[in-house]
Amino acid sequence: MIDKHDLLIHYYCPPGKKNYLGSKDNRKCRFCGKSEGEITFKKIAHAISEGIGNKSLLSYYECDDCNGHFSTLEDSFIKFIDPYRTLFGIKGKKGHVVKVKQKGFDKDKNLEYNKLKIENINGNIRVNITTPDISINDDKVNKSVSLSMKTDKYNPVAVLKCLIKMGISIMPEEELQYFTETIKWTIEKDHSKWLLKSPLKIYLLRYNLPIGIEVIKYPYVCLYKRVEDILSVPYMMFQVHFACLGVQVVVPSICKDSDLGHSSSFTTPLYVEPRLFDYFSGVEVFCINSCEKCSHAPNISYGYRDLTRESLNPNENDKNI
Repeated sequence: MIDKHDLLIHYYCPPGKKNYLGSKDNRKCRFCGKSEGEITFKKIAHAISEGIGNKSLLSYYECDDCNGHFSTLEDSFIKFIDPYRTLFGIKGKKGHVVKVKQKGFDKDKNLEYNKLKIENINGNIRVNITTPDISINDDKVNKSVSLSMKTDKYNPVAVLKCLIKMGISIMPEEELQYFTETIKWTIEKDHSKWLLKSPLKIYLLRYNLPIGIEVIKYPYVCLYKRVEDILSVPYMMFQVHFACLGVQVVVPSICKDSDLGHSSSFTTPLYVEPRLFDYFSGVEVFCINSCEKCSHAPNISYGYRDLTRESLNPNENDKNI
């Protein structure tokens, strides 16, 4: 038991042998409720986002239509955490580490250019900056750098739905009866239709891992279930950990979370992954109360063994970035 919750279920998602959730026979979609004959199940459905490195935890109970919808949610989720994916070498759907780019516009030349470009090349981070309004803070004593990178715009409700969908994907069958309305909400394409009257939150748990330490190399996901008779905390919470980041959300239940957002005594405990406890550095909270597209600029610290500075010829920026 962890405080007011029990660890209900967990999965580690290294590459290799595939782990399919559900049964291949008589398939029925967990989300829309349709069965084979009514809908198709031809696509490979990832229970956890493939964009954070999951190649092994798959699902038999997600139909092609719902899979296509969840791909649009995943697009916002990936934009939400993209800087972390690049800095910590997380391979996406296409099997390579993506680059982060931040665009600028030169009014005099009427030309768009890359103000910032970050690449992860075989574990070596290359940062190209071509504007004075972006800087790297170098802590030479502790051998770490920090950099603020603006994300591409994403839909915050889509990010939330994507995370809750992952939680429902790994949820034991007997618990689904308490999440009927939540499941319907995840497949609702109109993000302005809200599940609860109060906003929900996304918690980013950050860890400062020293160079060479890879405690959780591939995605690790878990569900926490509330201990019986404790009503002051959420019934179910989902966490996903990858690289130096943990993401936690409440998986809301209309029938089990009657006090959610309505009582001042209702709290959401944050559970730090035990293997990463010594490296926990803080939490960032995102209150999701709008479906308007937005972006944020996380300040990320990164340890290094060696740091080399290079000066680029201004006339060669477009070639080097």
